[in-house]
This record gives sequence, structure tokens and C-alpha cells, in this order.
Amino acid sequence: APMEPMNATVWFRNDKLDIWAGTQIPTQAVKEAMAITGLDESNIRVHTTLMGGSFGRRLEMDYIIQAIKIAKEAPGSPIKLTWTREEDTTHDNYRPMGIARFKAIVSNDEPLVVDLQLAGGSVNTSQMGRLGIPAAGPDIAIVQAAWINPMELNTIELQAIALRTIFQSAHGVQWGHHKMVSSMKA
Repeated sequence: APMEPMNATVWFRNDKLDIWAGTQIPTQAVKEAMAITGLDESNIRVHTTLMGGSFGRRLEMDYIIQAIKIAKEAPGSPIKLTWTREEDTTHDNYRPMGIARFKAIVSNDEPLVVDLQLAGGSVNTSQMGRLGIPAAGPDIAIVQAAWINPMELNTIELQAIALRTIFQSAHGVQWGHHKMVSSMKA
């Protein structure tokens, strides 16, 4: 979970909308507000607050959308929405399943060549779809940790496949980023 609970303050008054939120994509907050309120972009202001430690969670718009909808029903009154940790967890997205096949040629207990095949769901395709934005190119997040080479291998054969599983399609499962720091080389 992010260090700071998910929250937004929205004030809808005099055909203008002000949004205070820690978001990583304030331009998307404007688009969502336009769709919900019917206001012109020039009448919507997003005040991006200081934030830290959200690890991709504030790329989602769900908490801001909810605050805008409530403010629209109570014009003139500033609305502050704060989700509890439990509420955030129940609104969260899943990290996709993945599978990997790993083969190596080893000599003197040292790997000489590694063949790594990965298959997993595309977080970027799922998340961009929720925002109405086409995902650009392959999702490198599927293989992000594979680029980290702690053994300083000279040869790594890497093949990755992005999947849209039957489960995700049939059940509307939404995938999102880990709520933690990505793999890092020490």
C-alpha cells in the first residue's frame, strides 16, 4: 500500500472544479473530470500535492473519480475523500500470473549461458486500457527483473510473451503494478 492513504479533495462550485490529489497523471484527472461533469478543460484545475512511496498506485484514477462524482452531487461543498487501507486493498488491481522456463550451461559451478523464457500478462495494456490510451509497444515490465544480471553473465537468451489470459477476459480481472519497489541491482 502507498505510504499515504489514497485521498482526493474536490470542490465543485460556480461551474469550476478544483481537484487536490497526489496523482502521477494529472492530465488524466482532467479528462476524467471533463467526462463526469461536462465542464470544459479550462474550468478544471488539478493541484498535484506532494506524495511519495505510491509505487505505481497513483497511476490509477479510481479514488479521484469517486471524489469527483461525490462533489458533483454536492456543489458548493468541498469534498475530502480518504480511503482506509482496507478500502484501498479491496479496490486494488492484481499482479498478473507469470510462468518462466530457465535453462543454463554451467561450468565449474558458474553459468556460462542462460536461456530464459517468460510469459505473463501485460500490466501496461491493462492499465492503459482503463485510461482509454493504447499501450505503446511491448510491455517491458514483464521482463524487467531479467535485465538485472547479478552474475555478470555474458550471454543471456531472453524470450518474453505478453498474454491476455482467458481468466482475465472472462472475469474482468484488472492488472496493475506491484505496490512495492521494483527489482534493483544491489
